[in-house]
Amino acid sequence: MINCHSASRLISKSREYPLPLLKRFSLFIHLKACDACHNFLRHVEIFSRVAKNPEDSNQDIDEAMKMRILNHLRHHQNTPPNHL
Repeated sequence: MINCHSASRLISKSREYPLPLLKRFSLFIHLKACDACHNFLRHVEIFSRVAKNPEDSNQDIDEAMKMRILNHLRHHQNTPPNHL
């Protein structure tokens, strides 16, 4: 079984491109066993929806969270990504 670090990387990569079957299966098994990574996946999905349509009313997050996300997106709109 993969660890949480690997799971979070796979979750992030899965937003960019489809994962190979074995990696998808490994992630699926890990998510069934790990509440923290499952919550991380949920937050990534929410953030992705908000990033695609920031003005859309989304009931998954409260108004304060929406404003923090919008302010962050506006602040970093022209900032190149930080590659580690």
